[in-house]
Amino acid sequence: MAIFNKIKKDYLESTRQWDVLITKIMQGNVVPVIGPEVLVDDERGTNPHRILIEDLA
Repeated sequence: MAIFNKIKKDYLESTRQWDVLITKIMQGNVVPVIGPEVLVDDERGTNPHRILIEDLA
């Protein structure tokens, strides 16, 4: 159970960090420079590149 809690905590922290980054980009405080290494496609279907494009478009 401890391993599950750590994985969940790590996932929540990672998600929070992406939310902070996207918010700062939308506020104009960060200029995104996106390369191919940012493209991800995991089992949850999240793709930060696609999220940024959709939010900024």
